[in-house]
Amino acid sequence: MRSILLLFIPLFLLLGCRISESAIAGKYIDRERDDTLHMMADKTYEFEERLKNGEHGWNTGNWQMDKRTVSFFNTKPLPLVGFTLRITKTGITAYPLQLNFSIDQSEKKVQFTDVRISGNTLEGNSSDVSIVSNKIIVKTANFDSLQVKIGYFPFISFNKNKFDKNGIYEVMVYPAERLYELDKLSYKYRNGSLINHSGNIRYRKISVK
Repeated sequence: MRSILLLFIPLFLLLGCRISESAIAGKYIDRERDDTLHMMADKTYEFEERLKNGEHGWNTGNWQMDKRTVSFFNTKPLPLVGFTLRITKTGITAYPLQLNFSIDQSEKKVQFTDVRISGNTLEGNSSDVSIVSNKIIVKTANFDSLQVKIGYFPFISFNKNKFDKNGIYEVMVYPAERLYELDKLSYKYRNGSLINHSGNIRYRKISVK
């Protein structure tokens, strides 16, 4: 009889420690950062993050659980990286404007995904601007503004009146904060909370969804 009981004890402990996915669903908050996470029973989520500038970031996606580890994926919209700029004039060029980019003082090639130039007399001619390595060269003096898209950064806008005619400028882009950090980490579910110790993050459940 005693041997039978010993066989059932590990099974009882295993079942007692198991958390159902339906029990995970609910509304969570990070009291320190004032972020809100809604985890739905259909394994989707909505996440609202209060940013450093006082605005709100928002995204949706899916969540999954492996034992007590919860992770997030399929983030929409795609994560963005906030930024700050340091712009320094370094010389003169024959062109109306030349901007030399670097990210966080790195010497790696900058991956431009889109460059837009606008002005009253422009017709979207691609010859008005060119990309050479980490340089963006504006070839027309009739532009009013320039927008540059780099990887996961939002569009960076530049107004013509901020630059001297025929100036060469070093544009240093410093990542300021990443939106929607939720999808970069995994969390342990414990006592009604989602916890990531490495990031010192705790989402505490406040209601059942």
